Amino acid sequence: MKQLSLISTLFIALILTMNTHAHTGLESSVPSNNAMLMESLDKIELRFASEVNLIKLDLVNKEDGQQIPIGYTPTTEAATSFSHPLPGLKIGTYQVNWTAMGADGHKMEGNFSFMMHVDTEGDAMTHSQTSQMHDGTSGHGMSSTESSHDESNHSGH
Repeated sequence: MKQLSLISTLFIALILTMNTHAHTGLESSVPSNNAMLMESLDKIELRFASEVNLIKLDLVNKEDGQQIPIGYTPTTEAATSFSHPLPGLKIGTYQVNWTAMGADGHKMEGNFSFMMHVDTEGDAMTHSQTSQMHDGTSGHGMSSTESSHDESNHSGH
């Protein structure tokens, strides 16, 4: 009976350990997901729940599908926080795509989007331009704070 109890305990511990590794993901980002920025953005920041190697980071203009060259080189050392400089961005909607590898070899990928309401010269959009970008809708709050959610996919399950 003691042996059965010990085996059950070890099995539960193994499952909990596997779940912890499987749910390592992006905790927050700057800009946050769906942020509407009224000031220029000079870098992207990513914070993960545990140490990972950031193996891919790219930026796409969602309006025309063009990738914005940011010159990201994959990391060789694991960390929980990453920061990468950005070129000047024009008014528009952008998506950040990332792929990370956990210490256990678990691959994770995700993305988040944000809107720039200023261009590289810092000119803010007028209210009518903002309404046109939202197809006549408004009411979205402006935010440049951190987000605790992103669109993530965990592979290897």
